[in-house]
Amino acid sequence: MDSVARKPVIATLVAIGALFAILHAGSTVDFLSCVTKPVIIAALKIAGAEATDNGTHLHVGKLNVPWTGDCAGLNILAILVAVTLWANRNGPHGRGFWLRLLLVFPLAYLANIARILSLVGLRWLLYPAVESPSLHYFVGFVWVLPFLSILIRRPESTAAGLFWLEILRIASILSLLAPFVSGPGGTIVTICSLVLLARHKWTAPRSLADAGVFCAWMAAGVFIAGSRMGSLWIPWLLACPGYVDWRLNRLIPMALLLPGTVPLFAMKPWAIWIVIPAVCWEIFHLLFPGAQQEQGAEKSSLLYPIAGFFHLFPFIASVAVINSAQGFPPPPGAMWKKETNGFSVRTVHQAPGLTCLWFEPNEGGRHHTLEVCLQYRGIRGDIQRIDEIVSNESSWFTEFFLFPDGDLCSYRSYLGKTFMPYSPNAAHLIFVASKDRMSSGDFLRLSRETAGHLASLLREPSAPMVRGQGN
Repeated sequence: MDSVARKPVIATLVAIGALFAILHAGSTVDFLSCVTKPVIIAALKIAGAEATDNGTHLHVGKLNVPWTGDCAGLNILAILVAVTLWANRNGPHGRGFWLRLLLVFPLAYLANIARILSLVGLRWLLYPAVESPSLHYFVGFVWVLPFLSILIRRPESTAAGLFWLEILRIASILSLLAPFVSGPGGTIVTICSLVLLARHKWTAPRSLADAGVFCAWMAAGVFIAGSRMGSLWIPWLLACPGYVDWRLNRLIPMALLLPGTVPLFAMKPWAIWIVIPAVCWEIFHLLFPGAQQEQGAEKSSLLYPIAGFFHLFPFIASVAVINSAQGFPPPPGAMWKKETNGFSVRTVHQAPGLTCLWFEPNEGGRHHTLEVCLQYRGIRGDIQRIDEIVSNESSWFTEFFLFPDGDLCSYRSYLGKTFMPYSPNAAHLIFVASKDRMSSGDFLRLSRETAGHLASLLREPSAPMVRGQGN
C-alpha cells in the first residue's frame, strides 16, 4: 500500500483509538464539571430561576436535577471528533483541518451547555412525563447536528445525500453507544461498535432482492421498537444493508463482531475470545484491503433520506415507547418505599429477613435475567444458579415476573408473553435473604408465598396503599 492509500487507513485507526479513549474517559472521569456547572447555574439565574449546586444534584426552583458524568459533555465531544476525523480522512491535513479539529472543543462545550439547559427546561415543563435517559441522548443528538456544518466539508466527489447520511450514521451510533460504555461488557461493546463503524462504505441496491433486504431491515427496526429491545439498536444500525459488504470474507468477521455490540453477549467471560480474532481480521483488512466491493450507481439517491430517517428512528421510537409502556407501582395493600428504578416492598405476612425488590422496566424496555440484573447493580463475583435460586458467598436470590392482571411467571414465560410488539409490561420481583437467616428451601418457599400474595393483591385489591415504609 502506498503512502497516499495508507493515509485514510491511518486516520481511521487514529479515530478509533481517540474515540475509545474519549468514551471511556467520559464514563470514568468527570474533569469538565468544574467549567460546566457554573455556566449552567449562571444561565439559569439569568433566566430567572433559582439555581444552586449541591454536588451530585442541581436545585432549580422545586426541581432536583441529578448531575452525572454524562453532564460533562465528553460524549458530545466524542461524536464531534469522530465526525470531523471521518469527514476529513481523505482530504489534506493542513492548517484548515487542524483548525477545525481544535474548534471541536469549544463547539462541543456549547452544544453540551445547550443540551443541559434544554433538559432542565423540559423537566420543568413536562416532568415526569418525558423523563428518561433516552430523551437525554436524543436531545444531545439534536444539539450536535447544527455544529456539524461548521466542522466538516463535503468532498466534491461524494454526493450530498450520501455524505450527510454517513455523518448522521456516525453521530447516531455513537449517541446510542455512550450509555453502554461504563456498563458490564462496555469495553467489548465499544471496541466492536467502533471497528464495525470504521469499515462502513455505502453500496447502493442493484436489484429487487437488495430492495427486499432493505425492507426487511426497516421492518426489523419497527419490531425492535415495538418489542422494546433497546440493546439491539446498535447492531441493527451497523447491519444497515447499504453498509454491508456481502463477500464471504467480510461477512464472517461482521457476524462475529455484531453480537459483541450487545451487552448481554459482551459481558460473557468467553466473549473476548470471539471478538479478538475478528478485530485482528478487521485491522488487517484496513491495512491490506485488497479488492473493493463494487458500489451501485448514483440513482439510489432517493434511498438516502429514507435510510437517514431510519438512522434517527431509534431515538424517535425510544421516546414514543417510553411514553406508551410505563411500569406500574406495587398494589394497594402492600407497603413500599421508592428506590432507584423501583421499590422496596413489604406485605403484612412477609417473613423477617426476606427483602422484596420491585423493579420497573428501564425506560419502558425489557427486563433481564436475575444474573444480569445483579451484574448491572454491581453484584459480581462467584454467582451460581441451582434451579430457581441464585446465590453468592453471603446471600440467596430468586426472581418472579408479575403482570398488571396478577399473572405471576418465570423468566422463560415472561419472554414468551412479551415477545410480540406492544405486549403488556411486567414488574421484576427480586427476593433477597442472607444465608445466615434461612436455608435455601425456606427462602424459596417464603419468596413464593410473598410473590403470590402480591399477585393476589393485584387481582383483588382490598386495602389502601401504604407508602414510605420498607424493610
